Amino acid sequence: MCRPYLLITRLPELPDSPWTVMTISQDENGSLTSVISMDPLPEIRTEWHEQHVDVLTLKSTRRFRSGVHEARYNDVPTLAKIACFEWEMRRIEREIWAYSLLEDHHNQHPNKSPIVPKFLAYLTENGRIMGLLLEKVKGSQLAPTIWSAAKPYFAGFIVTLGWSMGT
Repeated sequence: MCRPYLLITRLPELPDSPWTVMTISQDENGSLTSVISMDPLPEIRTEWHEQHVDVLTLKSTRRFRSGVHEARYNDVPTLAKIACFEWEMRRIEREIWAYSLLEDHHNQHPNKSPIVPKFLAYLTENGRIMGLLLEKVKGSQLAPTIWSAAKPYFAGFIVTLGWSMGT
């Protein structure tokens, strides 16, 4: 949706009754039609961390890209990553799974510096997990030259976890 302002004026009125999904389509005359339902929204099922934060309680302070924001949590800047659309759920779930493995590895080797930001909480909406909250590491922008130098280290680290790297 490159120009949402063109679509918003054509959207149907939102119903007052509870609903979860609205499917909007165009009929053969070019008019928009809509169907609402109470179908359950997709949610992330990988759950290993105890902390949950309602995404609506966060104050967004900066937008990096769709679904990725700097937000304040307990008066500290954090990184909030959410699945804005259904097709993003698997990516966020895989990222949560990877953080669980990396945290396990760090717990087994507490004397080594962590290589990723700390996982703070799951982000929820109406009780369903739909994102993650990470600590914001100051100066954590990874420059291409640093990445080139670090790549062999990460490749070796991934192998020690028992993972394989794709091409």
